[in-house]
Order: sequence, then structure tokens, then C-alpha cells
Amino acid sequence: EDLSCTPKTRCSTCTELKTCFAIKDYVKYTVEDFGYVKGEKPIMGELFKRGPLSCSMYVSKNFIFNYTSGVFVECNISENNHVVSIIGWGEDIDDNGHPRPYWIIRNSWGTNWGDGGFFRLPRSSYRGMECTSGIEIDCVYPLIGEIYTKR
Repeated sequence: EDLSCTPKTRCSTCTELKTCFAIKDYVKYTVEDFGYVKGEKPIMGELFKRGPLSCSMYVSKNFIFNYTSGVFVECNISENNHVVSIIGWGEDIDDNGHPRPYWIIRNSWGTNWGDGGFFRLPRSSYRGMECTSGIEIDCVYPLIGEIYTKR
């Protein structure tokens, strides 16, 4: 059955004709439990062991409106107000020639924002926790339960 695709009810299966359709077969994952992790090394360990983590962070207006690429460094201590997914880590060289370890993060604002929907923040080993936008303070990982195909 076709459903109307409006800005409010948009689905990922929209067609050129502005309609969408239900997905007949899909894989359903269940979450059996979850765990918390914080800090650079423990987060790296959980990423390696279990995959992407949901983490809270502080988002400023500067970040929302001005980030396009690279490692976003903004040193402030504010209350976290957004949730994102850390999917990996890497390292580059900063403007002073020093190594700069960073997180690779997927945002939820679509592919038109940032670097195709992704961004990078420094890890705490670069300039301390105050320059990480709070990303290492509150992360959660799922413990996946039953996986089955829904028909």
C-alpha cells in the first residue's frame, strides 16, 4: 500500500512520485541489555568489541551552523544537549604540526549537514576533556539479543 510522503511522514522508501511503500522483509534486532562507558580508552575498547556507541555531547550554535569538515575543536564545559553515534577513531596533524587524535562521529541531521552527515571531534588525549564537547562523558552500547527476519 502506498503512503503519502510529506515532510512530516517522509520515509526512506520515497519514490519520485512522492509516495512510499512498506518494506516487506527486514531484519529485526532486539536489545537484551545495555551498558555505559566513558573515557577515551574504554570507549575505544567498546567500539572495537561491539561497534558504534550512542554518546551525548554539547552542541553549540557555532557547531550547528559552521561545521563543514575537519576536526571541530571548541573548548568549553557545558551541559550535553544532543546524542550522536561514535563509529570510529583516527589521528591527523593539527596546524602546529602536532598529532591530533579524534573521534569519527555520525550525526542525525542528514547528509546535507557537516561532512556528509559525519563529523570529527578531538579525543581527550589531545587537549583534555574540556575540548571534546563532552563526547566521552556519557556513552551507551547495546547488548544485542535475538536477530530475525520479519516477513
